[in-house]
Order: sequence, then structure tokens, then C-alpha cells
Amino acid sequence: MGKCKFASKWLEDMEFEPWLRPVSGNNREAYCCVCRKAISVASMGIKAVRSHMLSASHKAAMGRKQQVSIAHFCTTSPPPPTIAEATTASATSSKVTADLRVMLAAPPSDAGRHSNAAGRGSVVPQHRNETPIHKFQ
Repeated sequence: MGKCKFASKWLEDMEFEPWLRPVSGNNREAYCCVCRKAISVASMGIKAVRSHMLSASHKAAMGRKQQVSIAHFCTTSPPPPTIAEATTASATSSKVTADLRVMLAAPPSDAGRHSNAAGRGSVVPQHRNETPIHKFQ
């Protein structure tokens, strides 16, 4: 069995810091977050970590990770709406709200609500011969 152990100072190295992690409960291994692979450092120590870093599979995985990272920063959000679009959206929203009130037979605002002594609204019929509309607070 080798005598090498994972050293925390390896994490300070800019080459290793983005992807190298210690393995909890096993100081004879390191973990590559990019490849999702445990690396034995028991016999070769830091040389095993460097060997992994130079492997084709690790380089390919790092390339895929960088492509995702670059794509994340290059995405564009849609442009803000123009004044005309915002006005149209606002008018449409008001019309939909009004349509829903008519469909649900709801009063246009707080019509029909009267404050009682406790300051809570009470329900009264909107028109004669109409059943009260119940509003919950």
C-alpha cells in the first residue's frame, strides 16, 4: 500500500481547483467532479492527479463543461416590449379581467361591500331579486 495522501494544498493550485475534490473518509483518493471519477493518490500522489488531468477523457469532459459554460453566458434574453406592445398587453389584460368578472357575475370592484362596525365587509345583493354574492377576505 502506498504512503501518499490527499493534500488540501492541491486545491489551491489553479490547475486543480475547478475540478478536484477530497474524498470524505478516504484520504488515499481524490475526486474529479468533471469526470465523476475517483483517482487513487495512494502510490503516485500529485502525479496521479496530474496524470488524470492530462488524460484524453478528462480533457474531453473539460471541453464539454467549457462549452456549456460559454453557452450559458452567450444566451440572449428577449428585448423589452415596446410602448405599443406594453399598452396593448395592458389593455388586453384589463379586458380579460372585465370578461372574467362578467362571466363570474362578480361586481366590478368593491361594489356591494359595506363596512360593518368591525371594519369587515358584508355582502348585500347587487340588484333586487338577486341572491347575494359571497366574498371572502
